[in-house]
Amino acid sequence: MDELHQGAELAEATMMAQFALQAPAEIKAARGIALTQIAGATILSTREDPTGYWSKAVGFVEPVNEQLIDEVIDFYRSEGNARAVIQVPPWAMPDDWSEIASKHRLSQGTSIVKLIRRVDEIAPASTELRIGEIDPSQAEEWAKTVLEGFGMSGLDLEQIVARFGNLEGHHMYAAWDGDRMVAGGALTIHKSVGYGSTAATLPQYRGQGAQSALIALGDRAAQEKGCQWSVTDTGMPAEGDTSNPSYNNLRRSGFDILYQRRNWIWTA
Repeated sequence: MDELHQGAELAEATMMAQFALQAPAEIKAARGIALTQIAGATILSTREDPTGYWSKAVGFVEPVNEQLIDEVIDFYRSEGNARAVIQVPPWAMPDDWSEIASKHRLSQGTSIVKLIRRVDEIAPASTELRIGEIDPSQAEEWAKTVLEGFGMSGLDLEQIVARFGNLEGHHMYAAWDGDRMVAGGALTIHKSVGYGSTAATLPQYRGQGAQSALIALGDRAAQEKGCQWSVTDTGMPAEGDTSNPSYNNLRRSGFDILYQRRNWIWTA
């Protein structure tokens, strides 16, 4: 594993940790949000989360073993959490992973694909929507737009996500149709990597080039901040499946596959 692969994992782990660290106390208590680190990986638990997204273990940069997985699952049990996703990148998979997964009843979920391109190879992107960086007064509107784009509206998460822009190394961008914000994107800086940690468009505005334009804007910002690489991720289409517009957009924009990572689902 090299610094680039490590950076791709740790940038994502940083973003997930920020979710917990920025949560207002009342939401943290109501949702049962807790955070720990085990062997350098970020372990986020959100006990009350109907989306299933905000409970995951990510950021493993060294090979895992059975003891480490025991500790991860013990943490989720101690938080009263009944489900979590464990995301182990290919270089951290031990030879006996099948035995570990069987013992803990970890089931295979979908695969995430990490994609990469150099920031000095920004592909042209055109859209009739207005694209730009948001100012602090627009943070809550940005959060509502992104969460609606991801199908996570109405879960009192806006107050958490809106705070990301206050953190060093995290930048938020948007697309507007007139005065209406219709898409959002974010960039998290980790050393030489600019991680496109968010890209969501309202359903009625998809297909108008917002995602590609937001990624290009993030790449330019990453380049200005001294990054060499732009990294992002999306769901890996099943073999022969062409129904993932996000993946198709990214590939057309010049992103190459860095690696795939399987989601392993634990249930109590």
